[in-house]
Amino acid sequence: MGTEIFPLLLVLARVLIFVILGIVILVSALSGYQMMHEKDHAKREELKKYILNALIALTIVVIVYVVLVGIGPAFNIIFNQSA
Repeated sequence: MGTEIFPLLLVLARVLIFVILGIVILVSALSGYQMMHEKDHAKREELKKYILNALIALTIVVIVYVVLVGIGPAFNIIFNQSA
């Protein structure tokens, strides 16, 4: 029974790594955005893109994880019935 939980822990670790990296990118882009002066609009727009990309990436990772966790038991039931 202990070996069945190991793959789940690996998936959780991967998701956690992606979420942490997304948060780091988001925080660094936000801090850079706050330090930019009003004159440098090109860099501010570039940082806005980084912030938006980090938010989109975090949202996609969380949605995919929730969907896969929700579908997982259904696949387990389907494939275990044939065995």
